[in-house]
Amino acid sequence: MTHPFSAADWFALLAHFMSLSLLAIGGAITTAPEMHSYLVNDKAWLTDSQFTSSIALAQAAPGPNVLFIALLGWATR
Repeated sequence: MTHPFSAADWFALLAHFMSLSLLAIGGAITTAPEMHSYLVNDKAWLTDSQFTSSIALAQAAPGPNVLFIALLGWATR
């Protein structure tokens, strides 16, 4: 299966999320609006529904709230 993203796209996503981690006072969920802007509005890698579903699933699942980062990455594939 070929991947629609180049290595540069993955590194840009990593760099963006790493820069957001420096601003994450109050937990990772506080950066969700900026992640939405980047993934849905700027890059169009996710729809609003996919983004919201990923956050809702991670919040409902047991474990740390930061799981939504992995779900967002999985949804973009």
